[in-house]
Amino acid sequence: MNDAKIRYAIHSQLIRNYHRSKKAIIVDELGIHHGRSRVDIAVINCFLYGFEIKSELDDLSRLPGQVDAYNSVFNKITLVMAEKFRNQVADMIPE
Repeated sequence: MNDAKIRYAIHSQLIRNYHRSKKAIIVDELGIHHGRSRVDIAVINCFLYGFEIKSELDDLSRLPGQVDAYNSVFNKITLVMAEKFRNQVADMIPE
């Protein structure tokens, strides 16, 4: 599954309730740390909730830096990834 299909699924399934809320803002490709890092989808409400997508076409070379950046900004992060990354990611991200 490519990035566009995963992004569509996140918008239509995981965060559909936030789209209906007048109190939530949803931003695709939100830059953080003065643009040095970027999260694929951010939900801004009473908290900051980020979604990072790693599709079949991605690699994990930037993930360690992204984890540090995201943890300094977001209250919660969800990594949506291709199955092929399952074993590699376990040691790269905190529980």
